[in-house]
Amino acid sequence: MLEVGQKAPLFVLKNQDDKNISLSDFIGSKVFIWFFPKASTSGCTKEGIGLNDQIKVYKKKNISIIGISKDSIKAQKNFLYQK
Repeated sequence: MLEVGQKAPLFVLKNQDDKNISLSDFIGSKVFIWFFPKASTSGCTKEGIGLNDQIKVYKKKNISIIGISKDSIKAQKNFLYQK
């Protein structure tokens, strides 16, 4: 388990568009990695909306947000674009 402030190991995962995203893509910025158990559930949706509401604050601080769950790419995409 990582400690707060400890560097994460480099990884490559598929995003909601089935494209590879690597932690190395974010070199030079801070990264907030948000792990959530299941897309489109009430708790995860509330957390996601809360992060989205603060996105401008994170961007001003040069912080990128990466959301990670074990859901399928299709479920991730639906979760990202739900209204």
